[in-house]
Amino acid sequence: MVEEHRLIEWREAEQRVDREDALRRRILLSLTDLLLAELRRRVGQPFVLRELIDEYDRGTDWAVALITDAAPREPWAWAPSLAVDAAFSRYARFARDVGGGRWTGGKRNDD
Repeated sequence: MVEEHRLIEWREAEQRVDREDALRRRILLSLTDLLLAELRRRVGQPFVLRELIDEYDRGTDWAVALITDAAPREPWAWAPSLAVDAAFSRYARFARDVGGGRWTGGKRNDD
């Protein structure tokens, strides 16, 4: 499933962030927080995973622009496969059809 594959990709980015040294991790987590705020505005709540995937599939140029503006002296942090994907991973946890970090096959957590 696309949903499961996307969750795995995003989770791997979050794990890469966690493996960074302390300074880089702090910068990436700060950028991830910035992106989470924008995802809340763009996707809203409640939402299902498909809506978040659709937002990602529309393109992440807006996210890269945010992080390059926020960390102009940290070009290593601009790679979408780090902060951007990690932010989507973190936000996916709030999807109504994601339970325990796994897609529930379209079933909502509150059913």
